[in-house]
Amino acid sequence: IQRIEGEAVQIKGIGIIEKIDDEKHLITLKHEAIAEINMPAMSMDFEVSDKINLKDFKSGEHVNFVLEKKSEQEFAIIQLEQTHHGKSQ
Repeated sequence: IQRIEGEAVQIKGIGIIEKIDDEKHLITLKHEAIAEINMPAMSMDFEVSDKINLKDFKSGEHVNFVLEKKSEQEFAIIQLEQTHHGKSQ
């Protein structure tokens, strides 16, 4: 967990995109466990920062992401990038 700009907390994670809702700017990720926030591996929807263009992503892609804690149980993705997991380079 990294603290930036006062109270903002950033949490890194790894997952696979299951669904993208560009209209609502939401993404459904099947993510690995996130130990920093005691979150087990699961599929869930995340709000995505308006700075991220969801048209650059597609279902089935492996991604690294950074969450920002918005409230006790609410997180938003503020960074999202494809990985080359499972692909020959």
